[in-house]
Amino acid sequence: MVLVLSNLALIQANRSWDRGVSRVDGESAREFRWIFLGTIVLLGVVLGVPAVARLFSFVQPSPMLLLAALAGSALSWMWFETVKWGIRRRRMR
Repeated sequence: MVLVLSNLALIQANRSWDRGVSRVDGESAREFRWIFLGTIVLLGVVLGVPAVARLFSFVQPSPMLLLAALAGSALSWMWFETVKWGIRRRRMR
């Protein structure tokens, strides 16, 4: 779960090196929203529906594990955005 959420966060952060995440717009933003939504829905089905979870031999994560996964994904995204900010700042000098 952390791998999927972190990859989504890093894809979002990597979509533009010249702008922050809040300034990325246009056609690719709409496409990414669909990919993001589909991935989250499928992840929810795989983890939340017992019959599907048994197919993949997954166990439903505890609330603390879900929180840790979200926190880890948010940290990876913030780290990447900080690196991009530093690179943009260096280019301006």
